[in-house]
Amino acid sequence: IHPLAAYLIQYCRRLQEFPNASKVLSRKSQEGMTPAEDQMVMAKIIVKLLGTLFKNLKIKVQRMSTFDGKTVHAAFGKYPNKMKQELLEQDTQSFTDIFLLNNGNYILRSAEKFKYSDAIDTTGFLKEMKENVRRHTKSYLHKSWRLSVEWLNMISETLEKHQNMNPKLMQGKELAESEKRLKHLLRQFESTWKIRYRTQ
Repeated sequence: IHPLAAYLIQYCRRLQEFPNASKVLSRKSQEGMTPAEDQMVMAKIIVKLLGTLFKNLKIKVQRMSTFDGKTVHAAFGKYPNKMKQELLEQDTQSFTDIFLLNNGNYILRSAEKFKYSDAIDTTGFLKEMKENVRRHTKSYLHKSWRLSVEWLNMISETLEKHQNMNPKLMQGKELAESEKRLKHLLRQFESTWKIRYRTQ
């Protein structure tokens, strides 16, 4: 959780306890305003603050997820350039997604417990934040583990073909080639899994 998110959530909590906060912040007279209308004014102010916070966090994480050449080489130096680039893109996106889903979920859960949570809900903010969290969770899982799942599928298909081979009808060379392909896939999967384990 970014310190800015924690600070602003605490600020919003205290803001709701401050007398005449809506009048001070909106610069409007509270005369003739019902409690429900006052809550709605405060809800809109809080939603604007939290919305701006989430946009700011997106900018921050883009800066934080920019890796330099030394970092890339240290993490993926022994892999081919094409694979290295693909892994780097996946890890950058994974970092972005997990940062935003954690902070988005923190903002969402905090807002649901606010004094004016009902008024905030009517603005559609809670629904929007739930969608943001869902989208980043789905993207994180896809980017982080897609390669491992693909390797497992290929291994499963290759293993099934290998098991269905009839040694009596196949030449020894064909069986050896099938075993070689299977071992190669297993090594590739192991390599991919180690990267995912280290980076995630």
